[in-house]
Amino acid sequence: MNRTNLRTVPAALLIALVFLSALSACGSDGRESDDTTVDTTARTTDDGTVETTGTQALDPSSTVIEYHFGDSSVPPEYHRSYTLTVRKGEARLVVDSYGDVLHDVSRSIGKRSWTALLEGVADLESTTLEEESGCSGGTSRSLEVDDGETVVRIDIGLCDGDHEPEAAALDSLLEPVLDEFDMSSIPR
Repeated sequence: MNRTNLRTVPAALLIALVFLSALSACGSDGRESDDTTVDTTARTTDDGTVETTGTQALDPSSTVIEYHFGDSSVPPEYHRSYTLTVRKGEARLVVDSYGDVLHDVSRSIGKRSWTALLEGVADLESTTLEEESGCSGGTSRSLEVDDGETVVRIDIGLCDGDHEPEAAALDSLLEPVLDEFDMSSIPR
């Protein structure tokens, strides 16, 4: 099976696919639609399983997606890292400052948002993009997709602009779910 490597996909193309997936998840009035078909490289079968041309099929009832943003090394009053955990029907956001939990909230998410997110991550391939040596103080992103076993693991270290397109594409993928939370005081 041919798997898409996040590093080789132009960021603009990946962002465009994510944007179109998110856009198609909404009706013309901007609200979620109850229709379960999303036009991407992945498709949702009648039983709800997400099939792709990339990775194995993802089961919406058991898949867990965890996204982590690691803030740069700054004083505790400014440090905001967060973990977003998404599973069928629910998203949980935990914000911390060096391990001290500052914010822990859960939100319901609609079937369309969940399906669009599953389809968006289904074609990703595991990869690690490290910070350049000698660079310190950067941020990090990680994404793990688990369907009984780790299907995808992506780690991105950012410093001095390295890997910004890949990080932006990953951020865009989670944007519709993060929009369910008040992110105004959290770095992105």
